[in-house]
Amino acid sequence: MKRWYTHLSNREPTSVLESMYQEALRESQARDQVRKQSVINLQAAVVLQGGYLDEVHQWMQGREQKEAGKKPGGKLHEQAQKRKAEEKEERKLEKEHERVKAQKERYRQALEEWEDERQLAKTEQRRIGWQKPTLGARAAQRTDEDGSDGEEQEDESEMDVDYDD
Repeated sequence: MKRWYTHLSNREPTSVLESMYQEALRESQARDQVRKQSVINLQAAVVLQGGYLDEVHQWMQGREQKEAGKKPGGKLHEQAQKRKAEEKEERKLEKEHERVKAQKERYRQALEEWEDERQLAKTEQRRIGWQKPTLGARAAQRTDEDGSDGEEQEDESEMDVDYDD
């Protein structure tokens, strides 16, 4: 908290009266600090009690409606449900963003592998063993140069890159 009149309380008193005034100023500042801290504590208590009362009110409203044979509802309950639905949608969008990001990374890696294989096939004067990967297509098995099935690159559910012949 900001201290006021520090230049007056730190100054060397030149008389007994000035010394008494400085002491009175210090006492006044100390009382002010105690009052300010009390106000902060009271404000914090009010905020905590308000949150608790909101929860109790919601609980009581739900219980009253349950006893009356109605579904739990009410303005507070609806607001809480709306907030939960919004949070769920945010998590869903974030998950989708991460999935798309991972898919693009897998595509980039598959494209690099395909480019390497294409260069190798060009130098060996042969045909490449699989088609160029496409973004968003499902993964399939690679085929060797002789047409027999090779190992799968990655699990089909995880890989969205097309390696079809």
